[in-house]
Amino acid sequence: MKKSIALIVVVVMVLWVFAYAQAQKKANFVKASNCSEAQKILAKKGVDLDKIKETGVVPRVFFIKLPADLVEIKGTQEGNKLFIKVMLPVILLANERIHADRQKLIKLNNKAKLTAAEEKWLAKLHKDYGSKDLSIEELLKKVDIVPVSLALAQSAQESWWGTSRFALEGNALFGERRDDAEGMIPQQLPKGENYSIRKFESLYKSVKSYMDSINRAKEYKHLRTIRAELRAQNKEISGHALAHGLGQYSQQGNHYILYIQAVIKDNEFEKLDSVKLKK
Repeated sequence: MKKSIALIVVVVMVLWVFAYAQAQKKANFVKASNCSEAQKILAKKGVDLDKIKETGVVPRVFFIKLPADLVEIKGTQEGNKLFIKVMLPVILLANERIHADRQKLIKLNNKAKLTAAEEKWLAKLHKDYGSKDLSIEELLKKVDIVPVSLALAQSAQESWWGTSRFALEGNALFGERRDDAEGMIPQQLPKGENYSIRKFESLYKSVKSYMDSINRAKEYKHLRTIRAELRAQNKEISGHALAHGLGQYSQQGNHYILYIQAVIKDNEFEKLDSVKLKK
């Protein structure tokens, strides 16, 4: 009996490792030392914004970091388009993984009895989202995607379209703070402030952390309520609508909301809300 259990464990581990390796291969993480190299990779993989808007399909190519010389074309149409093409697949990857959890959660919500493995998975998800006392229906309000338009607009605004020191040196796209000096120290800290900016190993981890914050932090409960109401009404989850829940994201409050909505509108980001990663 013990040998049988051990064999099952080994088989499961082998299958998990294989699946993980396949997922990593499918993800296709790449590096580019400069903008020219990045453009060549994007062109080779078929990442073209006009084509993406036409087909609704985005090639699976994920940059680990932004090109170091992006700052040299700061404020140009070329620089902004490159930022969008690099960030779009990464944002979609983070949403894809949240969506997978959401779909599994919906299936469990429709089951009369859960298996031990399902109970364990659900317990971990509750712990991850800090929601151990919530029903699955309430948890579904947290386990949901962040619209591409909103993530693009905020990453562009917070990182100066990928040209800030924090973005280029630490993949910090959203200005997430730490209450210590373990991150990147701003050159001019406001008087009386003592914090640093979180750094990340990759653009994906920065986006994931941002989405985790949107989905879990109490400051964005209003945003999640808006999203849940749109779901209940079978309406599109738009960045413009969810931006109303960002009142506590910045000290600028309502001005920040209006600015993010303007970035979304001016760049027609909501045209990208319906696109999907290539299967």
